[in-house]
Amino acid sequence: MRAGFVNVLNPELILFGGWVSGVLGEPLLSAVTPVIEEYALAPCFEAATAVLGRHQDNPVSLGTAVLAFETHLLD
Repeated sequence: MRAGFVNVLNPELILFGGWVSGVLGEPLLSAVTPVIEEYALAPCFEAATAVLGRHQDNPVSLGTAVLAFETHLLD
């Protein structure tokens, strides 16, 4: 994730997922978080929490299923 996205979207959560987070894990988070902090605006970075995803098998399918389920519940 580029720090510019943090500035534009101002997320509460930065989630690293998929096989990359499964293989690299905590070292990925430790390496990327300081870079985001360096380039993102301070208020945007401080409002966000960076974490590793727990579902590394197929996050696209999981996200699609959650979106469909959530849409059904909101109707």
